[in-house]
Amino acid sequence: MHGKPGDDRHWQRGASDRILPEVEVLRAIAILFVLIAHNRTALWWRVPTFENYLNFSFGVDLFFCVSGFVITRAFYRDFVLAAGKGGLAYWRVVTDFWIRRAFRIMPLAWLWLLIPIVMSVVYNRSGAYFTLLGNIGDFLSAALNVYNFHYAHCTTSPNLWCGSSGVYWSLSLEEQFYLAFPLLVLLPRRAMVLALAAVILWTATRELTSLAWMTRFDAISLGVLIALFKQSAADVAFTPRFLENRFARWPLLVILLLALAAAGGGPGLVTFYPLVTTLVCGVLVYITSFNSGYLLAPGLLRSILVWIGTRSFGLYLMHNPVIAFVRETWERSHPGEVPTGVMRAVIILAVVGLLALLSDLSLRYFELPLRRYGKKIVDRRNAVSALNAGDLADADSDSALGARVAIR
Repeated sequence: MHGKPGDDRHWQRGASDRILPEVEVLRAIAILFVLIAHNRTALWWRVPTFENYLNFSFGVDLFFCVSGFVITRAFYRDFVLAAGKGGLAYWRVVTDFWIRRAFRIMPLAWLWLLIPIVMSVVYNRSGAYFTLLGNIGDFLSAALNVYNFHYAHCTTSPNLWCGSSGVYWSLSLEEQFYLAFPLLVLLPRRAMVLALAAVILWTATRELTSLAWMTRFDAISLGVLIALFKQSAADVAFTPRFLENRFARWPLLVILLLALAAAGGGPGLVTFYPLVTTLVCGVLVYITSFNSGYLLAPGLLRSILVWIGTRSFGLYLMHNPVIAFVRETWERSHPGEVPTGVMRAVIILAVVGLLALLSDLSLRYFELPLRRYGKKIVDRRNAVSALNAGDLADADSDSALGARVAIR
């Protein structure tokens, strides 16, 4: 049904437990792209310049492609093996997956949804936190995992229920993928590959409405396909060893990042730029998948980007509320004034400093403890399940022994 799920020659054991530093580099690049795309929220005095030619919002697509790859790499084999054992075993593994995803995503996501609700009441003279009703609308749609549909409606028909948490559209899309992925795995492998390829092609040909934009699964699908391809023997033949040479590695990285920003920049460099950006993301993820320094060799720059990448989830959720805080603080201390000179530098340093501090504290004291707690719940569930299975086996053994004694 699924090819050879038990064949480990091309599937690394313990993949779900190994962190790939270069994946964190990609996450860092993705969040830096997003921050650049949103720069005029923080630097509200700026006149658009490069925005007329470059579109850094496709950092979100890079996040999507990384997620598809990482999730498939970490869980696909477990799902396939469990599916071979029957429905109960499979849905237990799937439930474990959903529990761990929930503890990784929901607590932090809900925290940064609640903060704007509170701030819109107590610290919002400038309107930087939008309105109480709008933030409640954002919270409810995000909690119901339909924020991408909510936000698509808000972009075309703004209303009182639209708040300040626009970035959550991508989080809802990823959560929808997490719900659908276990069902996708139940397909025969070839059918799964064809379905994912069809999603990519369909997305490339859709009319680019707001709803289409907020429901695009092309980059995630490509990330899944890359992880599946990594299981095959053909993967070795495509090892990009030429990237061991820094004079090849650096120009390629610059070209790919420029293509990611330029393809959809301004009116769009090419009419089919969504497909181009998805493919660029795929190339970056595939290079990264070897974790051999083909994207970025070990060194100070990579260490800095790994630090940023491991905190990218918190940075993504908190950057707009933090920027709103700095903006509100400025408006209260300098009502009606536009920052100039040194004060612009102070504002930039305040935003960067707060994001660095809060994202680090968030990772250390909020995200990691909750991830460990989610894993503890899963481990406890599995221990109880194994214990019950052992008791059942002992009972069956005792029953069989009693039957043999009775026959004798």
